[in-house]
Amino acid sequence: MPLINFSGLASGIDSEALIEATVDARRATRVEPKEKEVTELEGTNTALQELTTLLNEFKTQLLDFTSLNGGGVSKTVSSSDETAVTAVASNAATGGTYTITAIDQLATNHTYTFTESISDPSAAIMGAGEEGQLDVTIGTESFSISVDETTTFNDLVNEFNTTTDAGTAQLVNVAAPGQTADYRLVITSNNVGEQNGLITIDTTTNVTSSPNLDTYLDSVAANAVDIPAQNALFTLQGVGQIERGSNTINDVIQGVTISLEDANITTNVTIQVKNDSSGTESAVRTLIEKFNEVVEFIAENNEITRSDNGRDIDNIFGPLASTRVDDGALTALRGKITASAYDMTTNAVRIFADLGITTNRDGTLAFDADDFQEALSNEPDSVNEILKKFADETAVSGGLIEQYTRFNGLIDTIESANTTRIENLNDQIARAEEFIEKEATQIRLRFARLEANISRMQSQQAALTSALAGLGGGSG
Repeated sequence: MPLINFSGLASGIDSEALIEATVDARRATRVEPKEKEVTELEGTNTALQELTTLLNEFKTQLLDFTSLNGGGVSKTVSSSDETAVTAVASNAATGGTYTITAIDQLATNHTYTFTESISDPSAAIMGAGEEGQLDVTIGTESFSISVDETTTFNDLVNEFNTTTDAGTAQLVNVAAPGQTADYRLVITSNNVGEQNGLITIDTTTNVTSSPNLDTYLDSVAANAVDIPAQNALFTLQGVGQIERGSNTINDVIQGVTISLEDANITTNVTIQVKNDSSGTESAVRTLIEKFNEVVEFIAENNEITRSDNGRDIDNIFGPLASTRVDDGALTALRGKITASAYDMTTNAVRIFADLGITTNRDGTLAFDADDFQEALSNEPDSVNEILKKFADETAVSGGLIEQYTRFNGLIDTIESANTTRIENLNDQIARAEEFIEKEATQIRLRFARLEANISRMQSQQAALTSALAGLGGGSG
């Protein structure tokens, strides 16, 4: 409980001001330097986290240039009839022209329509005491649905759709407007093609007197209209007929994904793949922008400024000035740029500078679009190899950037050490504050005792003075 203090009533001393001055002096030496260090460490960690984000953004852009993505030169693809065939190309696509001469059939899903009329979807499928089991296989997935005397057609549909994502069951009202409802049970696979879309339904397992179940759900019964899933069939000129289990096909033309849209083509469809000069330039520009963001962030957060208040001059350090990990990352990136030279003996386009990418005095990269387009036009393979080599060594898993940004990587290790230091400093601050508060309490108690003693002495002096005054009056 804090003391009630009436400073200076007896002594005339402003004890609270003295205590506050003492506390401030103690905090200035024991607390404030640690608080300043905590603030600086927190600022460093925040800057390191932002640097990690920028490096990862640069890495994400670089991944488009890696061998895994086909290299650094973008490709474009066109179709002579996009109503029949569309296509997209990755950087791995090889330039050329490909002709589809026929689309014999599209890949489709499998549909069962049970023609037996269902007048009331909320009615039970089976009679009293009856039970059965619906065994279903769709593609490679198999599951079972139990049916008993309480199961309605609505229940069956809901249970089917809850059990699987491979197919969909629904009750379709085929009655004409104004007529009595007439539902059909329709089961459709969600995937196309014979491998993933084929449906098999069996109701014979564990069936006990279940004529209703057999009537409505037996896949081999005469009342089921069965339209099986089928694969896509198309003819590629020079190759022949090709069969696939999907209308989206990415394993026929390297780096190209084609989508079959319409089987009723009357003329050949031409697919043309070529280098995308504008797309490549745009990607390289974005890459350089991301690199420059890293450079500028590091420079800004490494700045040391001077503060002059007319009496003292202080150096103010940026949040990254106390660590070298950012400079190490930037130096390593520049080293990879230098090391990305390609075939120094036979090609005119060999290094980043030959791509129109040069270094400014402040460390950022400059980009000359005309030089880049000339290099891309004359030696697209050289451009591709230079960009690919840089990306492979910098951005792939285990590459340079990941060494800095991964969990327990170079940046994370420093952040963890800073965090541990912050925790220790906060513990020291708490102990120092506790000590200072105890010291202030003790000083207050001393002043309280001093005030009490002075007050007693003043009372005694007053009493003595009064007594002496009384003696003097008696003698007159």
